[in-house]
Amino acid sequence: MALLPNNVVLAEDDPEINSMVKDYFEQAYGLSVATTDKVDEIIPLVLKTKASVLIMDLELKDGDASQVVNDVAGIDGLVVIILTGTWKGREENKLLKDGAQVVMRKPQKPSTIWQQVLNLRGTSQRSKVKTGRIRVIGKSGHYDIPEGVITDEEGKITYLSDKKRGIMDILAQRMAADQVSASEIEISAGAWVPREDITTIVFGTPKFSKEIKNTFWYFLRMLKETLEEWSNITGEIEVIENRRVGRTESYYRLNPAIFELAKPDDTKGEG
Repeated sequence: MALLPNNVVLAEDDPEINSMVKDYFEQAYGLSVATTDKVDEIIPLVLKTKASVLIMDLELKDGDASQVVNDVAGIDGLVVIILTGTWKGREENKLLKDGAQVVMRKPQKPSTIWQQVLNLRGTSQRSKVKTGRIRVIGKSGHYDIPEGVITDEEGKITYLSDKKRGIMDILAQRMAADQVSASEIEISAGAWVPREDITTIVFGTPKFSKEIKNTFWYFLRMLKETLEEWSNITGEIEVIENRRVGRTESYYRLNPAIFELAKPDDTKGEG
């Protein structure tokens, strides 16, 4: 069976972890993620989706999933990552011997989990995202998704911190996806990201508590300052636009009047 490199099965009975990992993988990396919280559904789902990656907890709603590690060991090319907080005396070496490639203790950032897959495949984030670049309109500098690296026209490199990169990756990925197929009119209306998606993926919670609110605004403000310096835009023009709906809902996007998806020849010969 030919496996599809961008298809992932996530077997996890914690709905918050399910949602966080699925949303991050799909928005930041463009993956297709199928989820289940039942042992009996794992193998049929792997076969149906032709997934090349299986990320699984050991304790699911209908019982112990450790036998699945043995059962999928015969699927050539399948990467199996155990993501669990319930060890119950199981030894990591046994899980690896049974067929898992990586055993990780919860909690883990989605980006850390996917990096394990890339390490096993012998690839890097950069090689995966050559077409995932956002640039300032009219300039050759660009931002790599999801490298978290800004390169300006003079070749100066700025590395974003984890939280700033997390927010920027979501906004940039949404803009890139929007511009690949959209017309100019549609671009001006699209690429909005709900605040809840950002807090769920970057900060690990959809709940907008006072602590999360302060943290979110701090990193958003710091990211805005970095983008203003990069684009030489200040004053009344917002590099990150905020659209409020009602009293509680907020949506964000990179301003399409300032940023655009870089074409392959815009960065030819770089990186």
